[in-house]
Amino acid sequence: MHPIHERILEINREQSARYVADDAARRRYWAKHSTFFAAVKCMDGRVLFPTMTKTPLGLVKPFRAIGGKFEVWWPSFLGRIRYWVATAMTMGSRSFIFVTYHYSASDPHLGCAGWTYDTAVARAHAEHLASSLAEVFAEQLTAVVEGVAVLHPHAELV
Repeated sequence: MHPIHERILEINREQSARYVADDAARRRYWAKHSTFFAAVKCMDGRVLFPTMTKTPLGLVKPFRAIGGKFEVWWPSFLGRIRYWVATAMTMGSRSFIFVTYHYSASDPHLGCAGWTYDTAVARAHAEHLASSLAEVFAEQLTAVVEGVAVLHPHAELV
């Protein structure tokens, strides 16, 4: 097997073990706090909410695409968000979604390749998506735009 494939499988095993280990912490959190959290983010893996927020893995539901480029009218995306919001409502909970974009303050080419490293365009899209989500879901969903700075090319975002 190619070394990169071995590394991907190793990361998968590590994250799976962490998810299982965090189960009790997630249950304790949900017992005290009813808000459902999600994040629209780039699929490159550098926006890691558990690391950024020091919360259990699995507490923030990820919605990933290249550059976080979603449109609210896409049937697959809208269906997944609608199901997530409906699940929260069924449980008497509120829904809060972070609409993220990432960038590098030190080197633009360490930012998001999905947006050809154009932070202004990425931010504008995130703001548009958050506005569209608010329009569709009204008081059922709170959408907030979050810019996340990349520290260096192989770092997790904090």
